[in-house]
Amino acid sequence: MQPDRPPDIGQCTKLRGMDAYAKDGWSPIYHYEASSMVRLDYQYHAGYQTGSDSDPHPVVRVLRIEFSSH
Repeated sequence: MQPDRPPDIGQCTKLRGMDAYAKDGWSPIYHYEASSMVRLDYQYHAGYQTGSDSDPHPVVRVLRIEFSSH
């Protein structure tokens, strides 16, 4: 799965009202339903750097993982 593209398996939606968290290069918060039992909320950054002298890398920040059914 590429975090900025629709997944091949499961379903991914942008959470409404979460645009305020899209700052400093981070995406809005997305909700990914990998299966009926596993869901996660995440953000991604296409060129995250840990410091001014570090190389940029794509990063996914997982905010929540839920292992239960609806």
